[in-house]
Amino acid sequence: MNFTRAWRIPAVVLVVAMTPLGLTLAGPYLEKVHRGSFVSHAQLRNWLADGERGLWIQGGNSEWFYARFSAACHGLISTSSLVFDTGSSSNIDRTTLIVLPEGGRCKMQTFAPSAGPPKNRNADVVPEPQTQ
Repeated sequence: MNFTRAWRIPAVVLVVAMTPLGLTLAGPYLEKVHRGSFVSHAQLRNWLADGERGLWIQGGNSEWFYARFSAACHGLISTSSLVFDTGSSSNIDRTTLIVLPEGGRCKMQTFAPSAGPPKNRNADVVPEPQTQ
């Protein structure tokens, strides 16, 4: 019993001593990624849904970004209009909420630079004549 108690204190001291080192190493990288990946709402050029799991967003400088949602965004694939709820920042980033016309909200999990949508994404789609 005393042997177990004797090892608890050094283990706690070690964990507490290592915590500031871990925060120092990870902190600047996370801030840089968070600040650097955004599109000004005023410069939004285009967006394209990736099914219900993500969204490609094109900024004013023709750079693409990919936003992955924290859960499936039901209804995204069947809409042609979205509202980007950016809060007070007016920047589309990982904190932005996507609001669908029927009222659904989709929360972004990640927002990062991308090469854009695949060029052959519709290669297996067979065009059909339009009926009226």
